[in-house]
Amino acid sequence: MRNGRPDVVATNPLARALRAPMFDSATTDKRGRANFARCHFLDPGSQDFFVDWEAGATATVALLRAEAGA
Repeated sequence: MRNGRPDVVATNPLARALRAPMFDSATTDKRGRANFARCHFLDPGSQDFFVDWEAGATATVALLRAEAGA
């Protein structure tokens, strides 16, 4: 589950296992929470992790713009 920023605010063990590189990334916050935008754009390994990095980047930017416009 994510919020509009897009911080990951809740997970279950399966989600955490599938997104392990995001949670192990240096882009997580002090409490260990992952963020799709930070991981996508600031983690150099994200291009290897995300199957279609370009489409993910486009979707992430669209989500951030929609949240900013709200």
